[in-house]
Amino acid sequence: MVSDLKRINDSIGNDFSQNGYNIIVAENGLIALEKIRTLDIDIIITRLNMPSMDGLELLMNLKDLNIDSPVIILEEDNNKQRATYVKVLGYCCKPNIKKKMIEAINMLSP
Repeated sequence: MVSDLKRINDSIGNDFSQNGYNIIVAENGLIALEKIRTLDIDIIITRLNMPSMDGLELLMNLKDLNIDSPVIILEEDNNKQRATYVKVLGYCCKPNIKKKMIEAINMLSP
């Protein structure tokens, strides 16, 4: 999960950890890119608006590196236009962010 907001990292990270998911947190896209290069990542959950390297720049770098892990965009608003040309599994915004994330992740399960 890529987010610069500690409250989101703690809340969502705890919920998913309690449900058996391994969560790796990065505070921005630059840190995430380094972790993704060295670890086997099943799904990427990222915010768009972050310092250092934002989520959109992260996704463009992943595309350039031919890393095709499914992506869920996590934002507090519904501005999908910034991510329309990057393949995403889901776009989750208020209300019901966690519910929408679970629905998107469940799309991956057989």
